[in-house]
Amino acid sequence: MSLTVSPASQTLTQGDSTATIAVQQVNHYFGKGDLRKQVLFDLNLRLDKGEVVIMTGPSGSGKTTLLTLIGGLRSLQSGSLRFLGQELLDANGAQLRWVRRQVGYIFQAHNLHNSLTALQNVVMGLEVQGGLPVAVMAERAQQALADVGLGDRGHSYPSQLSGGQKQRVAIARALVSHPALVLADEPTAALDSKSGREVVTIMQTLAREQGCTILLVTHDNRILDVADRIVSMEDGRFL
Repeated sequence: MSLTVSPASQTLTQGDSTATIAVQQVNHYFGKGDLRKQVLFDLNLRLDKGEVVIMTGPSGSGKTTLLTLIGGLRSLQSGSLRFLGQELLDANGAQLRWVRRQVGYIFQAHNLHNSLTALQNVVMGLEVQGGLPVAVMAERAQQALADVGLGDRGHSYPSQLSGGQKQRVAIARALVSHPALVLADEPTAALDSKSGREVVTIMQTLAREQGCTILLVTHDNRILDVADRIVSMEDGRFL
């Protein structure tokens, strides 16, 4: 696989119909008045359909803030951010909820509900979509678990699973609805090297099968080879 470390100037193609995400001149601030601080500076980024992009950079560089903007978890303050062609600047609550339904989220902490089985946790990834019969959701969730190698652990609770298995359940939950985009924030940070490799390989394989885009934030140099492209951020800017 060809691996490219891309400066920001190579990542933007305005109006490109193949782009899942198109970020243009995005700035972001925290706080108000004298405490107002700029954390993102004139960011430009394009993510194409089916592309696996890894974003690296030191803690506090703005990576997670950008992920929350792209995923509709935070409102855009300035610039342009197009998600599947839809502009998110000045987006209302309904528009942001629409974005969140198109995104699968995977985080460092698996964020499973301990009182629910693996199958029930994955079903939650479909419940937010609405409109599906219970039996259909259960069937799709079971298939998603099988896809991550946990077809026989649907009735297990998180306390009965290893760290790697929990993260596989989180991947199944993120991908069960066939999202347009997967956002992964340090998904291997709490795993050993073998488990970390397994989960990112599963993510890569399933995403390619489904044709979705992956943006993965990591400090883990051991998994950089899964990327089609690497972008680096420092102090709120792409290098």
